[in-house]
Amino acid sequence: MKIIILGCSPILTDKSCFNCSGYLVDSKILFDCGPGIWKALCQMSIQCSQIDFIALSHFHVDHTSDLAAILLARYLSPHTQNPLRIIGPPGLKDWFNKLTEVIGTWSRDMNTELIELDKSFIINGYTLAGVPIPHTDNSMCFRLVDKNNRVFFYSGDSDFDIALVKNAVHADIAFIECSNTNETKVKGHLTPELAAQIAGEAQIKHLVLTHMYPEVRAIDVYTQVKKYFAGTLTLAHDGLIFEI
Repeated sequence: MKIIILGCSPILTDKSCFNCSGYLVDSKILFDCGPGIWKALCQMSIQCSQIDFIALSHFHVDHTSDLAAILLARYLSPHTQNPLRIIGPPGLKDWFNKLTEVIGTWSRDMNTELIELDKSFIINGYTLAGVPIPHTDNSMCFRLVDKNNRVFFYSGDSDFDIALVKNAVHADIAFIECSNTNETKVKGHLTPELAAQIAGEAQIKHLVLTHMYPEVRAIDVYTQVKKYFAGTLTLAHDGLIFEI
């Protein structure tokens, strides 16, 4: 399983700004597609037509805005034949229908399937599961298992919840958000310490902290994390590639 970080930031106006959320697995499955993800795909010479599945953790613009660009790129590609399956939480179909009203009727003529995930789903030899998490009324985290039982976990945006621990259990690699410090903690988001507690309780092997605001990158994240998690730790940045 090969995972590429195309983008890992919330919306920022800071000079350290990265692309917003987008994580590509085996060039086929894209988790979220916020601002900058279409450009990142182009820069890495990855054709939008290669992507078979896009999994949206929720509908905030920093996780979804480049879906319109990816759809248009596929629509204009003369070689695109494979269907695009868009997977997300309940409310996906209503949200997508509203999106097509804005971007144009062409988007309704594409070979697109919408899947509101409410149970495990088999996709191209992978098993994808998603469970609701506390961020918005329509938010979920994802667990992806390949044919060799290697596990990728993606938290999306979330506050602390036992559902994260259960879905991340024994993951080979887990991408977990930590938007805030202990001092700037807000409802619906995690801190490095809370992310580390999830990773420790779930006994994951490799924790990748992502979706960090500048104040998080300015602190000693490693010291905070090691209180609760003894495994491998990486701080996300655009262009990182992992193979598990």
